[in-house]
Amino acid sequence: MEIFGYRKLVAYQKAKEVVKRTYKLLKKFPAEERFAMCDQLRRASLSITSNIAEGVNRFL
Repeated sequence: MEIFGYRKLVAYQKAKEVVKRTYKLLKKFPAEERFAMCDQLRRASLSITSNIAEGVNRFL
């Protein structure tokens, strides 16, 4: 498998879509939630793609 082969995985592609949708959704949150809950949701959605990439690279 090539170094960036994880980008071809369906799970990775769907996770990228989750990140995009999360960012769009978070723009609609009230200002008082932007620092606490929004930050946590943003980090959680990004960790999905990071974990997939890290997991695939462990087998190389």
